Amino acid sequence: MRFNIALAALTGASFLTHQLAASRLWWPQPSWFLESLLFTAFSTALVYHYLLAFLKRQPGKFILLYLLSITVKMVAAVAYLVTVLLLEPAGRATNAVAFLILYVLFTLLEVVFMWRPSQNAQP
Repeated sequence: MRFNIALAALTGASFLTHQLAASRLWWPQPSWFLESLLFTAFSTALVYHYLLAFLKRQPGKFILLYLLSITVKMVAAVAYLVTVLLLEPAGRATNAVAFLILYVLFTLLEVVFMWRPSQNAQP
C-alpha cells in the first residue's frame, strides 16, 4: 500500500514539476513527456508487484528473477526510447533526457521499496 502511495506521489510530483518547468520556460517541453511518465510508472508498478509476489512464493530464486526483471525492463525502455526518438526527431534531446530522468527516479523508488522485503526473505 505504501508503495502505491509513493508511486502516485512521485508520478504526480513529476507531472507537476514538468508543468511548472515548461510553463516558466526553464526547459523545453518534451513532446512525449506524458507517455514517458505513464510508461515508467506502469512498468515500475508491474515489476514491483510481480517481484513482491514472487518473493513470497520462492524467496530463494528472488535474486535471479530480480536480475531478469532489470534486463527485461531495460530492453523495454530502450525499445520505447528508440521508438520515441524515431517518431519525434525534432525533440530527440529533450525527450531522451526527460525519459532518462523519469527512468532513474522510478527505478530508485522500486529499489528502495524492494530493499526491506528482499532482506527479510534472505536465509
